[in-house]
Amino acid sequence: KGEPGTGKTTFAFTLLRSLKPHGNIAYFAAREELRKIELYAPELLQEIPGEYIFQIKNPRHISIVKNRNAIKYLSFEGKHPLMRTIFDICNISDRVFVVIDSIDAIREELKSNELLVDFIKDLTELGILKNVSYILISESSRVDTKLDYFADVIILLKRRYVQNRLVRELQIVKNKFNPIFKSFLLFTIINHRVIIVHLDKKRIFTSDI
Repeated sequence: KGEPGTGKTTFAFTLLRSLKPHGNIAYFAAREELRKIELYAPELLQEIPGEYIFQIKNPRHISIVKNRNAIKYLSFEGKHPLMRTIFDICNISDRVFVVIDSIDAIREELKSNELLVDFIKDLTELGILKNVSYILISESSRVDTKLDYFADVIILLKRRYVQNRLVRELQIVKNKFNPIFKSFLLFTIINHRVIIVHLDKKRIFTSDI
């Protein structure tokens, strides 16, 4: 979760780099425009096979006629079109990690928070059935009890300045798997990669995540 510019998409791709050896990874762009990512940060998409990158919502400023071949809407037993696509990916892999960027775009499409909860329930059921883990990006940092209930881990990203330098703050606000002993981390983004920021009394220094 986090406001625009807090590094949510870059952090999600950092997680995918770590998860890639353990299964197939897929990225569904519902807010970000893939052509913009390809232009400004192509190294992000290099980690994912092209057939597992999907533009699932037509950007408002692009003609649907020009872009319709990139829209992967498929029907699946009355479920949201994403379900069929994720299901098809699962059929060729025993383990799948899926990023949906962002869940707020899906909420706008469904026009109802109740329908979004149903959508998350469907994702959860498919995840249990086909061994899928999801990284859901949210542009809202507020607490959403109904949706947060389904999450195993919730990470909140913020922007802040340290010694006149813009950094991002990462806070783990929920973790079902382990007690939260160290929930706070500072990082910056260099060349579209997440870099940990370390502080001491005299200076700031960085290291790879």
